[in-house]
Amino acid sequence: MEGQELSPVHAPRFSGVREEGWWLVVGNPKANKLLGIKRVSFGKAQRVKLQFDAPAEVGVAKLTLFFMCDSWLGCDQEYEVELNVTEAADGSGSEEMSE
Repeated sequence: MEGQELSPVHAPRFSGVREEGWWLVVGNPKANKLLGIKRVSFGKAQRVKLQFDAPAEVGVAKLTLFFMCDSWLGCDQEYEVELNVTEAADGSGSEEMSE
């Protein structure tokens, strides 16, 4: 499959050609919170930045990273991750990111 393009998804009820789409989603399912979501292209090896606001509580946050396909059943993956949340440094905050 290396060097070959992926074939379109078999989707007879979808008008036109349907390419598979992949999503990275990070959240806390126990608290029913979505922290970040990003559509990504499929490749053999790839680095992706997924920016999101860290939980407000200081300490270890147990989050789930989902890798989801919008075209195929049974391909979704999920990973439990721990994030060490610390106090925000002076001068950092959401106001720096807004324009």
